[in-house]
Amino acid sequence: MQEIPPSFLSLHQNSRGRLSRPAAEVWARYDLCEDLAQQASESARALASQLGGGEAELLARIRAGLLAGAEGQEDATPNAEEAWWVEVRVAELLDWPHPDRPPQA
Repeated sequence: MQEIPPSFLSLHQNSRGRLSRPAAEVWARYDLCEDLAQQASESARALASQLGGGEAELLARIRAGLLAGAEGQEDATPNAEEAWWVEVRVAELLDWPHPDRPPQA
């Protein structure tokens, strides 16, 4: 069975490191966000090749799009922290630099 990455778990932990939601709910949130990241990475790769670069702008647009869809659908869309995690995850999947992640040498 796959494990939830610590970067995602930290979004749902309190200051003592305990989950702030039931474990099943955290799993469901992780599955949602990982699926969104996988889908967004495919779209972003295609757009980047068409537009020729602009990775940072594409990543920011992904997060903005996720947040725009969140109104009234909290269970089906990521919250602000999860949307940031999806943005970082897309950068990881595509091996793109991310503002919060230094470029790899």
